[in-house]
Amino acid sequence: MSIMLQLDSSMMRKILKILGVVLLALLLLTVTVLTHAGLFESVVVTEENVGPYILVYQDHIGSYYKVKPAMNEVHNGLLNMGIETYRGAGVYYDDPQEVPTDELRSEVGSILEEKDLDKLDQIKQTYEIKEIPQQRSIVAQFPIRNTLSYIIAPAKVYKKIQLVWQQQAYPKAKYGFEIYDVSKKKIIYIMPIGTKD
Repeated sequence: MSIMLQLDSSMMRKILKILGVVLLALLLLTVTVLTHAGLFESVVVTEENVGPYILVYQDHIGSYYKVKPAMNEVHNGLLNMGIETYRGAGVYYDDPQEVPTDELRSEVGSILEEKDLDKLDQIKQTYEIKEIPQQRSIVAQFPIRNTLSYIIAPAKVYKKIQLVWQQQAYPKAKYGFEIYDVSKKKIIYIMPIGTKD
């Protein structure tokens, strides 16, 4: 009986040791993935003139984290028309802290490249088009390294933008504008200054 207890005790120590190593490895892997995604990335906020942009879009109501299918639909629709775009984009009108998720309003799609501006009439038959004018804005960038970057970025960037916004006492912004430049592996966050409700 004592031999069985020693065997069980010895086996338990080995199992606990293996579990400890596995948990440590999972923790290190998680930290590595989150670090690569930008969890510890510093966010620099600048004030500059940006634009103009021509946004080909469709309306979206609901979670901002669920705009990708609508954005992909616009991108693929443009490809079917022979128009290649390289930057997805979204205009986000509501603060998720103040508006219920299922009521969040956005316009999402693709930024039309200058070479395709002559195709606006063709595009208007299928999609909405909006010009985002050149304007003074608060701007921040965040790297796209993996899918988690899209989740981590808003929390980090908007917190920093909000701090600068409050320090400068700008009037409430009418919208936020995000550009997803996959070819350059970055998300550009733009908050126009002086757009009043």
